[in-house]
Amino acid sequence: MPAETDFDAEQGFWTILCREPFRVEDVRAATQVMKSGRHGPPTGNALWDVRQIDLASVQVRHMRQVIDGPSVPGHDRGRARIAILVGSTVGYGVARMYQAYADEMAQVIQVFDDLEKAHAWLREEQEPA
Repeated sequence: MPAETDFDAEQGFWTILCREPFRVEDVRAATQVMKSGRHGPPTGNALWDVRQIDLASVQVRHMRQVIDGPSVPGHDRGRARIAILVGSTVGYGVARMYQAYADEMAQVIQVFDDLEKAHAWLREEQEPA
């Protein structure tokens, strides 16, 4: 299975563990699971763990397909905080390029190479002001 989607109630966000072969359709399928409300609350706050993906093969057109793709009905993308966890320097660069392209979306996206820092950033919003 290219993507395992799990909601961690204690942490308050989704974790999507991505594996090869990973395609644009897998992003859409994981997003549908997150928004359905069947396995956890319908929120877009998520850690996308792409450490097992060869991001060097990702092309700009793939990024555009994800960014320009249909959102899930009833979901406001602008409320989502998305942490992308990478495992290589190349992966970090590709994920940062995605982050730059996604600036036109209202989502808040950050790229991390450290799991604990990604978790801390996702929890920031959850803590009372």
